[in-house]
Amino acid sequence: MKIKGKLVFDKHSGKLIGFTSLGDPDLDYSTFEELEVATHVLAFMIRGVQTTLKFMLAYFLTQTVVSYQLAPLFWRAVGILELNCDLHVVATSSDGMSANRKFYRLHKHIMGEESKILNKTINLFAPQRNIWFFADVPHLMKTTRDLDLGLHQLPKLTIEHIHLTSYAKMRVNLAVQILSKSMAEALRRSMPLEEVSETATFCQLMNDFFDCCNVRSGHEHQRKQNPLLAPYEKCDDPRFVWLTDTFLQYFVDWKEAISKREGFTPDGMTRMFISIQTYEGLQMSVNSLIECTKFLLGNGVSYVLTERFMQDCLEEYFGHQRQRGRRSDNPDAVQFGYNDRILQIQRNAGLVSRGNVGSRQKAGESRWATIREEPLPKKKKEKKQN
Repeated sequence: MKIKGKLVFDKHSGKLIGFTSLGDPDLDYSTFEELEVATHVLAFMIRGVQTTLKFMLAYFLTQTVVSYQLAPLFWRAVGILELNCDLHVVATSSDGMSANRKFYRLHKHIMGEESKILNKTINLFAPQRNIWFFADVPHLMKTTRDLDLGLHQLPKLTIEHIHLTSYAKMRVNLAVQILSKSMAEALRRSMPLEEVSETATFCQLMNDFFDCCNVRSGHEHQRKQNPLLAPYEKCDDPRFVWLTDTFLQYFVDWKEAISKREGFTPDGMTRMFISIQTYEGLQMSVNSLIECTKFLLGNGVSYVLTERFMQDCLEEYFGHQRQRGRRSDNPDAVQFGYNDRILQIQRNAGLVSRGNVGSRQKAGESRWATIREEPLPKKKKEKKQN
């Protein structure tokens, strides 16, 4: 998350707060060339797969983060959760930042696999278990949407969907509405089929992929009559086969068809396909979802909600951080720490009015499900006996 790059004097400790710090002097001296003012916050948030557990484990003040800085921080966090908290770490999710992808590739020698796409590593604190890597699916939807699909004058499309501002590019709902089933049907209805058939198929595939990765309750599939939103309860779920044999195979065939075209430069062929980073992220997320879900179901978990593997809770936390500043939605290092303590007390009870993800609650609703406005019964006064 971006923060204000400035120093603040702490009158209680007598220190200047705002310099880059990874929590370990040895790590700071070995990775930072000089002490600089922090401009970003690197955060580690924990979320339970079967429970409502959700809390911010740690955050660090940084500028730009590289893979060899992430590695010790990540494994220190895993060690705390495994050894001190007795919490089993099964997966980690992040966006497609280059440092995150390089951090995943650092574990290639641990696994000893020759696969081009590494989607898991051995848990160093519990070698009998793996930790699966997930590329955040909403982020993949946004980077896939950034292709020029040539969509114009169709239902549900506004000028905000086509001409993206810096803020609109971060909104997941705009990307999902572009790559949706209704958009595929609108394309087939309103334009010649031979011109839009592949684009409509692409939108339909991305829509079904997002549904498979966005299972978030046990009854939503009944209300929306969409079997793709049903919880994962069996290791032989047909959605696993569809993800590998239909969804991923579509991109393999697409890439192979481009390589056979003649008369185009390598740069021109690259522009005909989604970005390599997005393609690798899709492969990593699909393989991790299948393997991790089967692992959980085979170890006593009755059902799995795949929405738990996304980082929506982290985006929502950042939304609360920005919202705390009112008109100043870019806190400095001290304000970020102060807001973090306030949010821990409030348990993120407030709604995010503006952010990258939508809240589960409607406007006016509260997360405090046990709060009642009924007055407590008054204590009866005892009559004094003479």
